[in-house]
Parts: sequence; C-alpha cells; structure tokens
Amino acid sequence: MQLSMSGALLVLVLWCGLGAVKAVEQLQLKAAEHPIAFTGSKLCTSDILVIVIASQKRDTWKLQADTWLQHFPHYIATEEHTPKCKLCGSPHATPYKGGFFDKPVYMGDRFHGKPLDWYCAQQRPLQALRDVLIQQAKKIPKWLMIVDDDTIVHPWNLMRTLTTKPADPDAMVMVGNERRGGAGFILSRAALVNLTSTIQISDMTWDHRGLVWKQEPGSTTLLDACLERLLGGNWCYMHSDHVMGLCAKSANIQVLDRNGTMAQWCPVGTMLLDPKAVGGRVNNLRDATKADTKTQSWLTDHMVSCHYMDKTAMDSIYDMIKGTWAPASPSGQQGAAPSTQEAASSSGQAAPSGAQPAKQARRLAGSSRGR
Repeated sequence: MQLSMSGALLVLVLWCGLGAVKAVEQLQLKAAEHPIAFTGSKLCTSDILVIVIASQKRDTWKLQADTWLQHFPHYIATEEHTPKCKLCGSPHATPYKGGFFDKPVYMGDRFHGKPLDWYCAQQRPLQALRDVLIQQAKKIPKWLMIVDDDTIVHPWNLMRTLTTKPADPDAMVMVGNERRGGAGFILSRAALVNLTSTIQISDMTWDHRGLVWKQEPGSTTLLDACLERLLGGNWCYMHSDHVMGLCAKSANIQVLDRNGTMAQWCPVGTMLLDPKAVGGRVNNLRDATKADTKTQSWLTDHMVSCHYMDKTAMDSIYDMIKGTWAPASPSGQQGAAPSTQEAASSSGQAAPSGAQPAKQARRLAGSSRGR
C-alpha cells in the first residue's frame, strides 16, 4: 500500500495521539472581559497581564475568574503547563542541613518536612513566567503580575500603585516583597525585557594538544540563568518568593516593597500571621461585612492584593470593593477614584505612608459581578 506524504503525516499524527506520553499543555491567554480604566492616566487593566499559579488538585482560580480576574487579561498555569521539577537530593530527607547546595540552615525549620507537591510548587512561578514571555515575545505587557490562586486583587488600587512613582513601566522595577510573595509580584515592561535579553556565555574546553583553553561562544537569557539555578542548582529548595527576589536582584531589578498594601496575611481570609505557629494560624473572620470599620476602610481604600482567600472571603471582599470604580467606556471616559482615607486593618496591616484624603468614590448601582 502506498501512502502520500499527507496520508503518512495523518497516520503519524493519529499514532502519536494514541501514545502514552502527553505533550506539555500550552498556556492559553484569556482576554479581559470587563476592563477598567484609571482616571487621569492612560493605564487600563488590559495593560496588566496576570499569571495565576494554580493547581489541578483544586479549582480556587475559578473564584478569581468569577470576581476580580475578569478585569484583566490572564493565564492560568497549573502543573499541566509546568510539569518539570528538579530537586537537589531526596524530597524525603532534610534537604538543607549540612547539605552542599545551600547554607546549613535555610529559614530555620520553616520549610522542613513539606510534601513533594509543596517543593515542586516553588519551582513553578519562574517556569510559568518564562513560558508566558516566550508566548508574549512580540507583545511584552506594560505590567505583569504573578499571583497565587487564593489571592484577591483590587483593580483600582493596583492601577493607582502602578501610576505612582517610583513605579514606572519603563524602569526596571518589581513591586512586591520576596518574603511575602503570596500577595503577588508585579514586574514592569523594562524588567521583563531585561530578563529576556540575551547575554553572552562562553563554554571553555581544554585542548590537551595545544595546551590552551578553547572558547565556544554561546548565549542565554537572565531568566534562563535563574531557572538553571532553580532546577537542580543552588536555589533548588528555596521558596518561590525568595527565588523571585534573588532573580530580580541578579538582573539589577529594583524591588519595591508594598507590604502595607499587598498583604500576605489578609485580615479577612483563612490564615493569620502568628510568630509562634509555622505557617500562621486559622483566621475565623471570613466575611468582610463582619469586619470592623478600619479593616473595611483598608480593604476598599488601600489594599492592592490579599492572600489566603476562600470563597466566602473572596466574594465578600469583591462585593465590597467593586463599587469603587467605573468600567472603561468606548468613549474613553474613566471611573472616579475611591477615597484614600488613612486607615489600618485590625490585623496590623499599615496604610501607605503619606496617604491623603480624596473625594469619596461613586458607588455604582447594581449588584451583579459581571460588569
């Protein structure tokens, strides 16, 4: 039987489709359904690309898609998209005490004895960032935010932060905190361009005949160099937050700490910071409407992002904040700014220094989320 080239190709495709090895799933970009424009600037939520680090074992990201995430273009990255994990040693043994790859004790015993899923999850954000930037190579976003799938973001306050100096898309900056990264990291366009820029490397090989080192020129990117350290290198057991900070500093990217507005431990959510308890303690305040006035004021006027959400917490916070902005209109008219009354949350989250009162926000009519 003779097969044409197209027929042979069809047979090959069908045969590969029946194979046991599944190709890595490609990340899919979803456009912003309901973008928001920021008053007095050209910034819109469509200018901020979001990567959600999610898991196939839970669907928390769907809570985000039903609330704040609908305002942003975004990718959902699960283990299916970032299936590679390379640890330096056995995950069943203490990886760092007396080990070769890092200092004798890394963050005390905080990250000792974690499950394998946890260790591999620390390697996923940087891999997802690399894969997204490959797909976005011809259209690097003005800003890119990486968040966990149990984090809520206040779109208006985020845009206000990104239009306030020293935040600048043309400066090499990363907004966030390398020890409290659950609330997210935000990278400027200039930082992303720098991470993906080509750097020259040289492979040197000893010529035993000529008794000289011979150079074989090559190249890589700063982001790939960070990944080499992460995947089996001396960052292999580090927390992903610390890896993001180290990679940024290695690339001469300035880290802007916004701990007062980007909360690792949200005052309304599932967990609270407790120095006596590794990983925090259970938070019983899940409904934002039951929080005190200071906490509610912080959520509406200052909070950029809040970590450790469940459905009740995310829904109640979004219902509270969604009236503080107006959607972008075809005519380009933009929404009114929310108030910036000085307040702090009852959990100790500080309001940003120098905050000044502003006009009270216009509360939009309607209660549906899809707008």
